[in-house]
Amino acid sequence: MLERARELAEAGQLDEAWRICSDHLNRNPESGPALVLASFIHEKRGQVGLSYNLAKRIVELYPHESAGWTNLGRCADVMWRMPEALAAYDKALMWAKNDQAKVAVLVNQSAVHVQEGRFAKAKAIARRELEIDPDSRKGQHNLGVSLLAERDWSGWTWYRGSLGSGNRLCWKYAD
Repeated sequence: MLERARELAEAGQLDEAWRICSDHLNRNPESGPALVLASFIHEKRGQVGLSYNLAKRIVELYPHESAGWTNLGRCADVMWRMPEALAAYDKALMWAKNDQAKVAVLVNQSAVHVQEGRFAKAKAIARRELEIDPDSRKGQHNLGVSLLAERDWSGWTWYRGSLGSGNRLCWKYAD
């Protein structure tokens, strides 16, 4: 059932996902996968404070699981607690068990450095992420923005990869 709730949450059907997740948590209140999903759902709902506190609990219960640290980093990032976000992402990367988890962490780490204006660091992390997943639009976006910020116009090639994505909408006009 939690897998179905995860699919619903990723599809933006947050109310239905939360119903399933909440039912699971009522039966097993310390379920790591359910707590991670609950944190994800609430962050997507804009309930960042709640999501943040759920993520804090997750890392207390499951300190060796990457997903809780990733969620904590995301929430800290949204709340503009960048040192805390980066520390959480470092832990998430340390415990990441597969390339998909590593990519999720690296793209978020790179984005924090972009937001903080540390473009050299953002570039290095984005390139590391793109070695794992060359098709990552978010990685391409972070690398492109970093290059452009340093007046390296080759960044347009990378930035173009994010057009039409959630990062950058692509508008087409009927001229």
